[in-house]
Amino acid sequence: MEFKLDSRKDDDRSRSYLLKGDRFLDNYDYVKAIESYNAAICYALPFSSQLPTGYMKRAKIYTKLGLHKEALRSLEFAMQTETNDEEIRVQLYQQREKCVDKLGDDSALKSFRRVLDEPQITHNFHKKVPFASDCLEVAESSVFGRYLRTTKDLVPGQILSIEPAYCRVLDRKFIYKKCTHCLKSCHFNLFPCTKCSMAMFCSEKCLDYSETYHKYECAIMGVIYNVFCDTDHGSLPWMALRQLLLTLRWYWRFQDLLKLLVDAESGNFHFQRFNFETSVQKNYMEYILSLTTKPQIDEEFIEISELCDKMIDVLTKKSPLREDIRQYKLHDATFSSSKYREVMTRVLIRFFYVNLTNVYSLVSTPEWWDRSEAMRNESFALAIFPFTTLINHACVSNVKALFVGEGSTNFMIYVNRPIAAGKQIFITYQKEMNYLETPLEKRRETILSEFGFVCGCVACVNNYAVASKLKHMCLMSNEEKEFVKENVQMLDDKPDNVAKACKKALKMYGKILVKYEKQYPCLDLNQVELLLDHCILLLYRNRPFSYES
Repeated sequence: MEFKLDSRKDDDRSRSYLLKGDRFLDNYDYVKAIESYNAAICYALPFSSQLPTGYMKRAKIYTKLGLHKEALRSLEFAMQTETNDEEIRVQLYQQREKCVDKLGDDSALKSFRRVLDEPQITHNFHKKVPFASDCLEVAESSVFGRYLRTTKDLVPGQILSIEPAYCRVLDRKFIYKKCTHCLKSCHFNLFPCTKCSMAMFCSEKCLDYSETYHKYECAIMGVIYNVFCDTDHGSLPWMALRQLLLTLRWYWRFQDLLKLLVDAESGNFHFQRFNFETSVQKNYMEYILSLTTKPQIDEEFIEISELCDKMIDVLTKKSPLREDIRQYKLHDATFSSSKYREVMTRVLIRFFYVNLTNVYSLVSTPEWWDRSEAMRNESFALAIFPFTTLINHACVSNVKALFVGEGSTNFMIYVNRPIAAGKQIFITYQKEMNYLETPLEKRRETILSEFGFVCGCVACVNNYAVASKLKHMCLMSNEEKEFVKENVQMLDDKPDNVAKACKKALKMYGKILVKYEKQYPCLDLNQVELLLDHCILLLYRNRPFSYES
């Protein structure tokens, strides 16, 4: 659903979204109805009648779904608002009383439940990287730069890391669906920022955490969404701005910020020594800022630097940073706002370039209201994963990535082809760079254009055939063929049976891929690899909370 994005509170606009929500509700489109009511809640002025009305209407949908606990919480939000409309107060207490009665009837209750398994790291945890396997280590070379390799033999299906997103920004289409801070895929009972109409939170904890950056973004959210994100770069400018604001929390003094920039440009950061277990946010900013080399001055650089200069201009003139700078001047006679602005711009440009090649798009499938098992993906945010981003590209990968859990931003890396101890792990950055889907020349053109290097992976050197031209080798035994046939049929069964079938199949598929690795690539192994991916997807994919029927 498209929204006219303006960050100011506006009662008229709030009323219009209430009416839209009513129309969607009349047509039993609960998805868009909730989204519209959330928009109405965001735009409502603090003391207007639209605010409690939006909460009440949202609670009405939860009641229809049998989600009475969620309905009660939404009504409690409504009761915390201040309104002089006595009629609304009466309606609110009546609706709350009915909801409490329903809560006393166990047969009427439905609740959220987890419908997927929780993925677990296959090996012991890494001492310096608490979300990764102890078999992974950071290495460097003149050819590959920074990369990850394994100290153990790895089998397809094994899980190597489950990294939480460090910094993330929400896509504009989801501002009334998900928490601005944690991006939870549960848009039940979000409550709005009290100052702007473009941020909602799922808890007081998320609201408190967001103050690190949102107190600056709040006044300029309309500009961020409608100007900075309305370019070919999408949400990348906002991501860079968010990273800058997080950095300023720790490096607000001019000399500290300048030193951070100079150190990053020197290229002397030691990624192998970085400890994810003990490092604080300040250390993370050094890490992320060092992920790219100094950009070359060309047409792209000029375009990006102009955009970054505009962002700094808006930030220093329209946000509370303006008052912070004034305070710096009062307490430091040597402080120069022009030099401070120049350094901030340079830092922002560097973050922008980091994001061009290191940021991932978060996806989930399907939404909570969709009871089907359709494998459609939905991109809802951008995020950066400092450890995962060290993995180099190959058009034929030996590991793959998947956003996992329900309403989470965790990024799982799992093995999809056998990897010998001491070998580097590779991931394919985009589908267009996968040898199975794109011919060699097109892949190299894309990789050179977007990442600035010519791929020398085994698929490119040996010019592997695309999927449609792979040959059938008739490798598997009759027993293996029969297992695959039976397993494919079981994947269409009931959820509980599917989970058991997937776990059993992962072990068999891993053995098959190891056994016939020397015949790779061929149609037989490609089909087994696809089945392994499908089992991983069914078990762990990122999916919002479901509810019991």
